[in-house]
Parts: sequence; structure tokens; C-alpha cells
Amino acid sequence: MLAGSLPAGLDAKEYYRLVQTIHGRGGRVMLDTSGAPLLEALAAGPDAIKPNADELGAMLGRSLDSHDEVVAAARELVQQGVSLVVVSMGAKGAVFVTADSVVTACPPHMEVRSTVGAGDAMVAGTVSGLLRGLPLPEVARLATACSMDVLSRPEPGLPSDVNFDALLASVTIT
Repeated sequence: MLAGSLPAGLDAKEYYRLVQTIHGRGGRVMLDTSGAPLLEALAAGPDAIKPNADELGAMLGRSLDSHDEVVAAARELVQQGVSLVVVSMGAKGAVFVTADSVVTACPPHMEVRSTVGAGDAMVAGTVSGLLRGLPLPEVARLATACSMDVLSRPEPGLPSDVNFDALLASVTIT
């Protein structure tokens, strides 16, 4: 898992170098960053990425105003060699795109108390689902439920004592 902004002093190619090193040692890489570091790292072929819709649009130089535009943009990255592109779209949910599938996970309407850490929680849920070997719709459900848990709390931290099975059940998958 490689995530976040690069520390001061590192150039935009650092994630590119890390992806190459990890792949060279037989590892897989989930990347969650944006801007120049994401653009540079794509050339090294991370296995999965998780931009939000705005980050993906900025990377491709165009506005992504609809679900179909987000899916088409994610497919472009899959065609460039990224195995899984997860695009978070706020209250509209997230799309999970592979060469063979497009899965949309939508949370129910909910009170959002804080967005801090919601993307990180989605990444954690995605990685957990992938490591468990879950099918893509269940990876999407798990990732979205993890994000919903964070959104429902006023401050970041460890998962709450909410009934996680209820969160999972409330996610609509198409």
C-alpha cells in the first residue's frame, strides 16, 4: 500500500521507483495518491489505484460529470495496465473497474459527520477484500462499508462499535 502526498524533498517519481521495487520483489501495489506522483507512478504499473472522481478528471485533463464518464476514464487506466481502478464519488458511491467488470457501490443516504479518513478507509477495505480473495462486488461492498463507518463519526480513529454487518447490508451493489 502506497498512499498520500510525498514528503518534502522527494520528487514526483518516488512512487514510480517504489512500485518498480515492490514489483521486482514479487509484490503487488495499491496506490492512493494524486497529481504528478500518480501520473509518474502509472508508468510503473501499480496493480490498483484509488483516485476520487476529481483527481481522476484532473489527471486526464477533463471534467468527469457523470457515472458513465467516470467509468470510461477508469477503463482508460485499466487499458494502460492497472488491474483495478477504484474511483470514489462521494455520496454517489464508488466504481470498481477491472478489465472484465464494472461494479458500482452506493451507500444509503446518511448523515456525514466527517470526511477525514473516508478515502483511506475505502482503500483499507479494498485491500482487505482483495487479500481475502473476495469477488469484486464483495470487495466493493466491504470498501464502501469501511468508508461509511468513518463518515458516520465526528473524528478519525479506529472502527466504531457500529454493527458492521448492518453497514455491509446497506450498501447497494450494481
